[in-house]
Amino acid sequence: MEASKNDEGSWGKRSVYLMFLIIQTIGLPVSTTVPNSAVHHGTFGYVLVFVTLYILLGIPLLYMELIIGQFTGLNSLNMWTVRPFLSHFGYFVIFWQVIILLHNYINVSFCLHYFLVSFENPVPYYTCGKWATKNCDIFIRNYTVNQNCLKLPYPEEAKKSCETLYATFPEYQYYRYVIMKIDYTNGHHVSWQVALPSALACIVLYLSCFKRKKSMKWFLAVFSLYPILGFLILMMGTLLQKGIVKKFEEAFDADWTKFTKDFDFTRMVNQVIFSLGLGSGLAVNLGASCSFRAPCYANAAVSVAVGAAFTLLTVCTTAMMSCPYAYRYSCSPEYILTTAHMSLLYERVPRMLQEYSANSLWIILVYSCQACFGLRTVALIFFNLLETFAAKYYRVAKYPGLLSFFGVAGLFCSTLLFFSSTARIMQTGSFRRFNQLISVFIVLMECFVFVLWYGLGTFCEDVHFMQGIRPKVYMRSAWVASSVLLLYTFCNELYSEITEIIEKESLLHCVGFWMLILCLCFTVITSIIRLSISACHKRCLRSVQLSSAWRPRSELLQRSRAMFSAQAMTKEYLYRQYHLQAGILARQKRANVNFQNFME
Repeated sequence: MEASKNDEGSWGKRSVYLMFLIIQTIGLPVSTTVPNSAVHHGTFGYVLVFVTLYILLGIPLLYMELIIGQFTGLNSLNMWTVRPFLSHFGYFVIFWQVIILLHNYINVSFCLHYFLVSFENPVPYYTCGKWATKNCDIFIRNYTVNQNCLKLPYPEEAKKSCETLYATFPEYQYYRYVIMKIDYTNGHHVSWQVALPSALACIVLYLSCFKRKKSMKWFLAVFSLYPILGFLILMMGTLLQKGIVKKFEEAFDADWTKFTKDFDFTRMVNQVIFSLGLGSGLAVNLGASCSFRAPCYANAAVSVAVGAAFTLLTVCTTAMMSCPYAYRYSCSPEYILTTAHMSLLYERVPRMLQEYSANSLWIILVYSCQACFGLRTVALIFFNLLETFAAKYYRVAKYPGLLSFFGVAGLFCSTLLFFSSTARIMQTGSFRRFNQLISVFIVLMECFVFVLWYGLGTFCEDVHFMQGIRPKVYMRSAWVASSVLLLYTFCNELYSEITEIIEKESLLHCVGFWMLILCLCFTVITSIIRLSISACHKRCLRSVQLSSAWRPRSELLQRSRAMFSAQAMTKEYLYRQYHLQAGILARQKRANVNFQNFME
């Protein structure tokens, strides 16, 4: 075990391996989606429950994914061949990785654009340019509107105009009309303002992958530390702004009023799974590439702990960012925090930062950090896709630079269409719900196939053989409880999604739902077809049973595993015989005592 502390297989030092694993748990969802949900549903209560779930669910499930990859040495594409009729599920996971890659890549391009234009003076999204409507920035120019609409709830006579006031903000109009090109008078066309940052992201992406793991190590080492330090500096800078002392209790929902009213447990479980990167196949791939005896439980615990600490940092910082704005306009932080029709990163954050002293510095810092987060996640997913492709087609693996170039070129060309009004599909709440539900579905299938169906006792025996330590009662019960919880979460959220679609009747809201239904139908129907074909060839039982793919990768370890099983069975037999003899002796002793008492 001592050697494993310095050797994580093909990753070299354990610190490098941990860095890759931590990056999976710290990405754009942790810095945007989770803070957005927290401030909407009561910051203080939400973050406490979220971090608790993050640790209680995150460590067992991340540990399970690392075990699956580490024990067999199979990546996320091949690991499902352990049940032949589910072997197609690996392609579904690859498709899911591509969806996550596209979604993160689009956000990276947007963040890079905002980062670059933040150096201009004046900043474009703080002014009403040619793209703006006539009522742009009426909130500042019209004192009556200003005073009426800052009150919550709105006065009845001004309610209609106040509910759509957000559409007059220059930040809102810039994001809609310049970035996403929602301009129905001039048609839909590609936003070249975002296409150019996209090309810059592709160059960085190519440099990170063209030497495979060698270049990836250096890339992630540079891009890992900066965003965390950046958020620490942002939090300290926020504490020095005006209005923090006066407004922080309202911003944090210190009395839990909003949290107790809006708390949704299953949606929070969705976010925990998605934020940790579970179900994406990244943890399985990392586990498959490290040595057999590497301490994966400690790695999982460390990465989850770091992710939980960073979640606290981002949520608290986001909540406090609203205080200077609320202090400046004498309104509640809820006014800017809970504007549901505005995105957090591209509309509400610029609006809140406008009230900071030396705001240009903080704008540059925020978008540079967010761009780094996105680039790290995109690079990690892109790298895993290239590695999976190279493992399947080994001849291509000889030319990593050429493979990376064609992969980057394909990514750039395929995402050009999304730099227009089509990007709305990838940015809707419905699409985010689709992302989260698919993650829950994949993790649920992993729990069922590799733990419950395989047998909890047998799975724990494999872990004992691989790690030298048998999982405790807590870990075993956590795997079973997580399976039940994930099943309930998936069914409840699917029902909620169907209910919302019926109520809203919006085509844009239906996109994520129908993508989810198509994915589920693909997996179920393909499984049924494969079972039917196997039944026709009288191999139905073989296609359902565990295949030889579930075993250690080397022949020596396979023999050791067989000997370990024989020794375990012998130990179990001796253990039972010992208890049987002890029970017989105890009964004889009690009978002798009773006989002596009777004779006396």
